[in-house]
Amino acid sequence: MRGRLVLIVLAILIASPYASFASEIGPEEELHLSIQQDFETEETWSSGKPWIDHSLSERALSGQELLWVSAITNSLGHLDSWQRKSGAIERQAPAGPGEELAHHDSQSEGIDHRTFWIDSSLLPKLSDVPGIIALIDAQRSPEPYGINPTEPSPSTVRTGEIHGANDAWGMGYSGEGLIVAVADTGVDFGHPDLNGTQARVNYANSSYSGWPLMFDHNSMYTWVVDGKAYPEANTWYSDTSQIDFDNDSDGILDISGYNITGVNSSLSGEYHLGQHPDSRLREKVGGDVPILVVDDISEGEYVTVWPDIDRDGWFGNETPMRPGEETSGRDSDGDGLWDISAGLVYWVSDGANGVPYGSTYSARHGYSDRIPGPGNLTLFMLESGSHGTLCASAISAQGVIDEGRVVGMAPNATITSIGNHYSGGHSLDAWRFIAEGYDGDPNTPDQPHIGSFSFGYSSVDDSGADGYSLYLDWLTRVYNSNASYAVAIGNGGHGFGTTKVPGAAHGVFSVGAFSSRESDSWGQSAPWSNRGPNVVGRMDPDIVSVGWSATGDMPLNNYENANHAWTTWGGTSLATPVVAGLLALVEQAWIENLDRRPKSQELRDFVLSTADDRGYEPFVQGGGWMNASRAVRTLEGYNGSWSASPAQWNTGWFHGEHRDANLNSILPGQQQTFQLELSNPSTSQLSFNLTPVKFHPLEHTVLVWNSTGNGSSGGENDSWDGHQGDRPDLLIPIHIPSDPNNQLNPGTVQFRARATIQYEAFDHDLDRSSMERVYLELFRWTDFDGDGEYHNDTDSDGMVDEGEWNESDEFEEVTYWWSHGPQAEIRVGMPFEDASDGLFLGVWRYEGSPSGMEQVRIEVDWTSFGITDDEWLYVPENAQLEPNSLSTVDVTVSVPQDASPGIHQHGIRIQTENDSGTNSSRSWTLPIVTNVPWSGPFNLLPKPLDGNVSNQTLYDESWISGAMRWSWRPESGDWRFLTVEWPDELDDDGAIILDVDWDDNPYTDIDVLWLSEKPHEYFDDDPLSYGPSTFYIEERSTNNHAGSGQHNWGTYTGTSRETFVVPASPGTHQMVLHTALH
Repeated sequence: MRGRLVLIVLAILIASPYASFASEIGPEEELHLSIQQDFETEETWSSGKPWIDHSLSERALSGQELLWVSAITNSLGHLDSWQRKSGAIERQAPAGPGEELAHHDSQSEGIDHRTFWIDSSLLPKLSDVPGIIALIDAQRSPEPYGINPTEPSPSTVRTGEIHGANDAWGMGYSGEGLIVAVADTGVDFGHPDLNGTQARVNYANSSYSGWPLMFDHNSMYTWVVDGKAYPEANTWYSDTSQIDFDNDSDGILDISGYNITGVNSSLSGEYHLGQHPDSRLREKVGGDVPILVVDDISEGEYVTVWPDIDRDGWFGNETPMRPGEETSGRDSDGDGLWDISAGLVYWVSDGANGVPYGSTYSARHGYSDRIPGPGNLTLFMLESGSHGTLCASAISAQGVIDEGRVVGMAPNATITSIGNHYSGGHSLDAWRFIAEGYDGDPNTPDQPHIGSFSFGYSSVDDSGADGYSLYLDWLTRVYNSNASYAVAIGNGGHGFGTTKVPGAAHGVFSVGAFSSRESDSWGQSAPWSNRGPNVVGRMDPDIVSVGWSATGDMPLNNYENANHAWTTWGGTSLATPVVAGLLALVEQAWIENLDRRPKSQELRDFVLSTADDRGYEPFVQGGGWMNASRAVRTLEGYNGSWSASPAQWNTGWFHGEHRDANLNSILPGQQQTFQLELSNPSTSQLSFNLTPVKFHPLEHTVLVWNSTGNGSSGGENDSWDGHQGDRPDLLIPIHIPSDPNNQLNPGTVQFRARATIQYEAFDHDLDRSSMERVYLELFRWTDFDGDGEYHNDTDSDGMVDEGEWNESDEFEEVTYWWSHGPQAEIRVGMPFEDASDGLFLGVWRYEGSPSGMEQVRIEVDWTSFGITDDEWLYVPENAQLEPNSLSTVDVTVSVPQDASPGIHQHGIRIQTENDSGTNSSRSWTLPIVTNVPWSGPFNLLPKPLDGNVSNQTLYDESWISGAMRWSWRPESGDWRFLTVEWPDELDDDGAIILDVDWDDNPYTDIDVLWLSEKPHEYFDDDPLSYGPSTFYIEERSTNNHAGSGQHNWGTYTGTSRETFVVPASPGTHQMVLHTALH
């Protein structure tokens, strides 16, 4: 079966009010997009509104009466006043027995947020409240980015090896002193691999010093507002206000009859009772689990909690939970490991303070802080799913179960769990908590150091200019510049521009997934990992790591035996905590060697510039594969080590200045020079060789297979013998070192293969129920028996029929695409590293259900790309750095006068040689993204689809693919972002007509979004980084997402042509194209 992925050809035309330009479309150019001026539409541009979550508007339009809104504002005072006048302050339940409500003043000025319910009719008025920056839908929960990978898969231990974590441990860096916050489903700290990894408050001035550092915004909201805890409400706060006594000291409580022999006596004589809030624990042990709270250390201070896990009415045979030993569990099989987990206690009420973070939280949201009586409330950190425990294990798993099955990247780092994060509501509090800790002050040491976010909001289409991303960027760039966040970009690839929020935030470590496979192949892009750029043309991901795949710990209460409480998993959900753990190693080395904590942005530069170049372009690998060994060796000043800053460059300016956190662009004929700082921390001189480089195509091959038959004929007469999961239908030799007729160009740095199956066979009636699709896999062949045979093609039909896959044990997977869609793509960087005795491309025609077609056309193409000099960049060819020194070199980007507009990916390859031993030679490419805007009016014609190698490209605005990944989420598809400068002289008495036409393909629907400038509300806090403007979606195609990455076909015209009108406002615009269906 052969199939070639047909890239969509774009022709873009902007017409001025003085002339009408027509694009001459050739027979191979199927898509036509024009932008024209219309004089009859009144200009309606309004740029002063806040960013509003589109789902809020959808809820209001659907008739939903109440909306749950998170408002980001620079004036809580104005918002609070408006709420009170409008009746939008949520009423708190009065103080219950033993409680009091304490009022704490909120910060009236400065950027903050508040979550509250309002009548939907008030939404337009809320947007007009002074200071409002963004309105976020608090009822929409983020979504985790985990996947269940197909075997084979390695252990987490190997992840540490190939990322250099093991080397860092050997040098004394294991994350000691660093706290990593996992915002997710919770963490099972009773798991033997995670018991003892809980973070604690070590700030002596904190009212919660000595207790674990945890946060659960779902339980906090229910407690603060309603005054409820478990069992009255389904939260992880337990009501332990029931009091019992042992007045006769017989070891039996007088009222409840519980046995407390073996329990330290209550110094006050009052024992508090409640129920354990973990539903999974109750399910596993067969019913309610009583808990006992005792003041056994100081009278009236309740710090010890006893769970009756075995439900025998006796607490003395259990493990107590108290500060310093906050977990409990039971060993049910006698192997010394807990098999049942009672979770973790992170606070018991003291009668003087509200729950941890409660005073900050309540003041922020306009509540009074609810203070429970001593011993009346007990807070647990549990696990509502498994995703959070998996993430935590990638960071700090101790390797206890199953002979070291799971080991985290930073085994001595500790974990703060932010549980119930997918419950919706106050998720922004979790983000802010990481930056400020329990006391709400980023300048005191009671907060985590690194945040790990393995989730996102896939339906937000203006990624990077949206309310979520801008807030998170401000938190790490401005509010607490020492707080670093590792954030997943999602699993909706292989399309470009699929990076989702908040991973599209400019100042975070946006993380993509690369491979670690059982075949010893590693460092290849996971074909489903999302790619950049974001909506303002900036690079994503920043860094890549193992996300495909590894072992991870699962909650104990899901299994009978602790040694079985693990699984194999993957996704950018895995890659992100891997990076977070590696960051802990690097930050520890930074602190110990430089005697200070790093700023988030300098740490980002440092980590990217010490990464490994894996042979991919910036929108796939960012700065590269994270290398903890190189990073810590550089901090220790090993000879041959170096770093660079900036570690990425987005060429150009926006409103007259270069921006670190916004769009930049540069016009043809302009040039920009920036200084690249090189650091040599070692005791020997370093010689640098610097070369401007870009990717270019070397070879391109197209093969069309008209697959005949329905699979029933057994492969006779060159027909298809049906889908067989254990063998491909076609096996194409790509590179055989011993065969000069089948070899890649020796200059190949990246190999790409694509395939497409004709849409009639995939989903001919557009009912979103697919029939047939195409799969790809790249194999590594090792000729173990030395017979030189890889495919016994007995009938010489080129297909792998039954009985012809005799050498299957000699083939190992390097990468594959087995996802749900009509197109497939795989990439391999540095393919010769994985070549062994050969590289082969396998092609499958997969039949989920019969299409009924006698002949199915499948087109496959494969292309090799190499590196060549880039004429746009200039840098001195050589540089010398003395020991322990810094030096700068000027890098100039000169855009030719005849340059084609669009986003260009290139870079500076930096090579060093040193004869002193470790890290003696190194090559890394500084990623540079240069955005050349279109100026209206303009005309863009695509390169022809003629198979010519010179027309091949890794990324181009004039080519767009389907890249649909059904069974995923809304970002599925391919995206392009075009910067358009609309001139001042064309803004009078008119509007712009956007016209997209694909006149010969009825199965294609290209959505168009038009973004315009609006004031940047964070500008005053960092004018240079942000600039005065950001972008909002002014107009767009109808969003026909129907769930699971599937879009209903639909345009405004009812044909494959999309047309609508936008105001002709001067300035910078972003035009977004998205293949919703192809």
